[in-house]
Amino acid sequence: MKLLGKPGTAAWYVSLAALITIVLLGTWGFQRYDIAFGAPQNLSQNFFDALILFSLETELRHEDADGHFLPWQIHGARVSIVLLYLMVAAAAIGATVRADFRRWRAGSLSGHVIITGLNPGVRALAANLLKSGRSVVLLAPEPDEDLSAAGAVVFDRAAPDEAAFSLAGAGRAAKIVIASENDAANLDAMAAAEAAVIKSGQSGSVVEVLARISDPPLYRRMAAERRNLAAAPNLRVTLLNEKYLALRKVFNTHPFELAAAVHGAERPHFLCIGFGRMGASIVLHILKTCVYDPATPVMITIIDQGADAAGAAFRDANPWANDFADITFIEAALASNGQETAFNTAFAQTPPPTAAFIALGDDEASLAACMALTDFLKRSERAIPHVFLRQRAAANPLGIQRMTELFGADVAVVRTFGAVQDVWADGDVLRDA
Repeated sequence: MKLLGKPGTAAWYVSLAALITIVLLGTWGFQRYDIAFGAPQNLSQNFFDALILFSLETELRHEDADGHFLPWQIHGARVSIVLLYLMVAAAAIGATVRADFRRWRAGSLSGHVIITGLNPGVRALAANLLKSGRSVVLLAPEPDEDLSAAGAVVFDRAAPDEAAFSLAGAGRAAKIVIASENDAANLDAMAAAEAAVIKSGQSGSVVEVLARISDPPLYRRMAAERRNLAAAPNLRVTLLNEKYLALRKVFNTHPFELAAAVHGAERPHFLCIGFGRMGASIVLHILKTCVYDPATPVMITIIDQGADAAGAAFRDANPWANDFADITFIEAALASNGQETAFNTAFAQTPPPTAAFIALGDDEASLAACMALTDFLKRSERAIPHVFLRQRAAANPLGIQRMTELFGADVAVVRTFGAVQDVWADGDVLRDA
């Protein structure tokens, strides 16, 4: 029955129905064959001609003077049977290829998934993996009866060490997902998993760390550790934003319209117009989730009225920021002629901005900023590949549409900041895990 595919799937039921149909037709055909053609010369000829006979009798019969089938009917029936076999074979091969491709995307054609921690997102991931038939081993701080009943193997490990990962079969695992309660525990579990995989000497696993990014310097240590292990022959480590599991339900694919701005430039440069609560949130997310890979800090240019005072307050509140980015605050009122000087200053830097955030307090101000920016880009013959617009809860759709149309087809415009705050993550993701 395994040849039919995975039990319970649509392809399995279709294959089973096709097999039953062929057997029944063959049985019926053997009886009809003796009546119509006499004793068969061999089994394969019997079966094939029986199917031909069935095909002929389901159509209008055209017989010659002696009551026999016409040659074109027999040849047509043979072609039909061959096509039927090819269609069944193609469906079976296609189902197998799709299943193998999904398993390949998951990181391995075989192997289980090891998960540490049991926050809600990871709990949902474990449940989905179990539903898809994957084997799951949990290194959890507490038992989980629901996941255990669904088939997960649970080890009580509040702080998984190398021995725990070895016991869970880290070297044979297709994927190891680390989602501890904080980044300090993530770093310890990450090192333990790496040691267990490397010492196993087996083909290796993908280690994915759902970093909480509560402590940016610690996050950077995790990134440095990941780079140190880049040469390990049987290990690949990926750092992920903890909120990505929820985001993939919204985007259903790589949601990185910003990816080109981050990874497509030697040194990403973000232009943030407006530095209120939303603008400060955007800058913090850039600092926490975009800067662990580039060798040099990213660049952030902030344009706003009162930017000097806001910048001083921001640096006082986040003294670690200078380790992650070169931040420039430009004092300018966007409703005045000062915006022209501000844009000239921003785009005179090397490299020029590769993504812009319009983070002003209302749609009218955002529209005015978009018009000022597009006018400047046209006059100076410059371009910016990504623009992110703030769409307020009570936004006028026509206002957002006007802002989008201003930038033209060559600019990737993302309308909602609610998604932008959380979309940055590293490389491969947990989809099809």
